[in-house]
Amino acid sequence: MLYELGMLKMLHDSIACAFLDRFFVFITWLGNGGMIWILLCIVLLVKPETRKTGVSMVFALIIAASATYVLKLAVARPRPFLLDRGIELLITAPADYSFPSGHTASSFAAAWTLKEKPRLFIPAFLLASLIAFSRMYLLVHYPSDVAAGMLIGIFCGQIGIWCGSFALWCIRRYRKQRRKKCINQ
Repeated sequence: MLYELGMLKMLHDSIACAFLDRFFVFITWLGNGGMIWILLCIVLLVKPETRKTGVSMVFALIIAASATYVLKLAVARPRPFLLDRGIELLITAPADYSFPSGHTASSFAAAWTLKEKPRLFIPAFLLASLIAFSRMYLLVHYPSDVAAGMLIGIFCGQIGIWCGSFALWCIRRYRKQRRKKCINQ
């Protein structure tokens, strides 16, 4: 952890400036509570042609949030600013544990569900990457927290795709059986 903390502070100190401070505070704010991804889910769910992706994203976000919650409690890794009292945060100090990064996991889970839609996937992946980097820039996560969050997010995104497809298949099957039952009566 101390090696990562030194590396993190060196990275931050080499690029920190007023513009990046404001920029990354805003970027990390977009990821708070998965806000930007939840809004995107709503937009995708409203449009019939993107509803399947929206359903997949809902599953992915729920799975990613659950997985990171359990892992944070199991690992109980203190955040970087708790080990170095000299760190002045630009955001409110997160109260939970550090490993894995929940912002990163939810961002990559949501972005991964868009992999079949390149026009949406590329900007979503870039935003997820910026959110992930912002967590290190703001000194609230170690690089390994963010790397684990990325892997967990991609894994949860894929599971979300499978769950979304299965849920929609079940709904279509139920509707088909219901129609058949109505016709036979």
